[in-house]
Amino acid sequence: MKYLFTIFLSYSALAAPPAFVERTEQQCSTVDARTANPALAEHWATPRDQDGVGWCYAYAASEVLTAATGTPVSAADLSYSYNRSIENNFFTSLMYDVFSPTNEDYYEGGFVGSALKRARRDGMCPESRLPSQSFQMSWTGDQLREILRGVQILRDQISEKSMTKQNFVDCVDCQARVRSATFQSFFPDVKAEDIFDAISTNKNKELNSVLYTLAQEQCQDQRTTPSPQLKFKNMKRKSNGAHNTFPTMDRILAAGGVVAISGPSKMYDKDMSGGHATTIVARSFRDGKCKYFVRNSWGRGCYGYNDPSFTSNDCDAAAGGIWMNEEHLKTHVREIDYAEMDN
Repeated sequence: MKYLFTIFLSYSALAAPPAFVERTEQQCSTVDARTANPALAEHWATPRDQDGVGWCYAYAASEVLTAATGTPVSAADLSYSYNRSIENNFFTSLMYDVFSPTNEDYYEGGFVGSALKRARRDGMCPESRLPSQSFQMSWTGDQLREILRGVQILRDQISEKSMTKQNFVDCVDCQARVRSATFQSFFPDVKAEDIFDAISTNKNKELNSVLYTLAQEQCQDQRTTPSPQLKFKNMKRKSNGAHNTFPTMDRILAAGGVVAISGPSKMYDKDMSGGHATTIVARSFRDGKCKYFVRNSWGRGCYGYNDPSFTSNDCDAAAGGIWMNEEHLKTHVREIDYAEMDN
C-alpha cells in the first residue's frame, strides 16, 4: 500500500451537512481543463506516480502550477524544497520526526498550500529538467523509494570511505540501487562525478539536504518563479459541512485551471486511513450524476479505488484517475487549493 498520508491533517468534528441536491445535466455541463492548453496535452495524457513515497501534496501542487504557468512543473523539486524548509525549522522537524509513520531519512506528507508558497519563494523547476516520472513502473513498484534509499546508502558509504568517486563512476562492486546510471535516470543532466560530490559535501547532513543539493545541481538556471499576479488561494469546507468550494472549483475549471483537493484517504478506499491530496481537472454528467475527474498520483491502473459509490465506468486506468460523483466529493473534501491571476 502506498504511503498516502498527509501528516498533521486533522479536522474538528463537523455538523451534519445540508441536504444534498443532485445537479441536472443542464447544470453540469462538460468542462475539461486538460484541453485548455494544447502545449500540455502530453503532460495530461501521462499519469502521475508518487510510487511509494508520501509526496501526494507536491504532485497536487505541481498540477496547479502546471495548469497556471503552461509548463509542467517538477513535483520532486517541490518536495525537496518543502522538506528542506522543514529541516531548517526545529519545531516543525521535531513534529515530523514524532508523527511520521516511517523511519526513512526524509520527510513525507505535507500541505498543498505550503508547497505552493515554497514555489513562490524558491522557484519552480521544469519537470523536463528534474523528472518526477522516471520511476513510473507500477502502482506498487516503489521505484522512487528505492532511489531515495540508494542516496542514503551512498551517503553512508561515502561517510565510511567505503565508496570512492572513481568506484562510483565505474560502478565497482556497487549495488543496483547505488549505480550511477540509476541516479542519472532521476537527475539526467548531472554527471556521475557531480552526484558523488554533492552527496559527499553533505555526507554528514540529513538526506533532505543531499536531495535539495542534487535538485539545485540539476535545475541550475532553469528555475523560474511564478508571476507576481498569480495568486495562490485556499478554501476550507464550512464548519457546518456546507461546501462553498464547488462554485469556485467550477469557475477555475472553466478558466482552464485545475484545483487541488485534500481530504481523508477513505475518499478513494473506504478501508483506508490517513489523508491524501489529488487534483480535479474536469467535470461531466455521467451515469445520471454530476461527476468530477480526479487526476491521482498512483500511476496507471485502478488499484486503490474501493467504495460503493464507484461504478465500473468511473476509473480511467490510462488517464491515471477516477470520476467521482459530486455527493461523494462533498462528503469527503476538506479543503481546496488553486491559483488564479489577480485582476
